[in-house]
Amino acid sequence: MSNLKLFHGPVLIGTISNITPEDMFEMSGDIQLTPEFEGYKPIFSFLLSNDGLTDGSEPPFEESYFDDWMLEDESGKKQSIDIPSIENGEVMWREG
Repeated sequence: MSNLKLFHGPVLIGTISNITPEDMFEMSGDIQLTPEFEGYKPIFSFLLSNDGLTDGSEPPFEESYFDDWMLEDESGKKQSIDIPSIENGEVMWREG
């Protein structure tokens, strides 16, 4: 499979390579992050910590960050996805 670009709205977050299906619903790959990812680090730290996800607290960022995620293939075709999981140079996602 070719490389994919990960976007949040118009912001390029990174380029995904080594794409592998995890199960019927999830895909994973290696991600080369752009400098724009720096602003997203607190979001992914919160999501990976599970603190707010288990105690019901409000996320320390606007909920709009959960929306408007997409992948773009090398031909320019776009696909909506749910907010991905990004950790240690790896990304996991589901179709939105």
